[in-house]
Amino acid sequence: MAQYVKSIHRFLGISASIFIVTLAVTGLLLNHPQILESKDPTNTIKGQIKTIAVHPSHSNEVWFGTNQGLYVSKDKGKSSQYVDLKLGHYPIQDLDFIGADVIVAIKDGYILRSHNSGNVWERVPLPDGVTEILSIDAQISGLTIVSTSGVYHTSLQAWDWQRMMGQGTGGNIKETIKAIHTGYIFFPLLTYLYDGAAVILVIMVVTGFVMYIRTRNTYSNKY
Repeated sequence: MAQYVKSIHRFLGISASIFIVTLAVTGLLLNHPQILESKDPTNTIKGQIKTIAVHPSHSNEVWFGTNQGLYVSKDKGKSSQYVDLKLGHYPIQDLDFIGADVIVAIKDGYILRSHNSGNVWERVPLPDGVTEILSIDAQISGLTIVSTSGVYHTSLQAWDWQRMMGQGTGGNIKETIKAIHTGYIFFPLLTYLYDGAAVILVIMVVTGFVMYIRTRNTYSNKY
């Protein structure tokens, strides 16, 4: 009986360990999709294009938002360059122009604005509770955002957000839990702490297997 229980315990332990390693590795890859990108030297834009905006005053200038960052082309897309937002390769959900100013919405609850074609960025304050942005609409009269927690509008001077329409609480709770799970709810760099925890879990599982095998071999040699 004891041997039977030990066998079940060993099987469940190995199964749980494989499950933990799978969660840790896939979590790392989801947080850093650029690891899996194809290394195509002819493709200067990395990731899947999610949104495009043309500069209102310069028709040759095209901005591309992808799931791995922001890119700009000055020759109608023949070539492009990566725009550093100082946040890493984060997914761009939407982008728009207010006059010559470019407005960029990052999916995980950030909106950035640049007055000088992306050389310097300033963070736009958002309404409380907004953790995921779905789309934006930028006009001279103000900025409207659609998020998982509702639709909001603000003037460009005071940033006095007014809620125009709500969303169901179920979706909001789901997205909040997702943001906590990935680390984006606090600040983007916290995701690297989550990555470290995932790596530690993998190391613990691997070293645990090594210790188990060594202990088993020592026991077998002794008896």
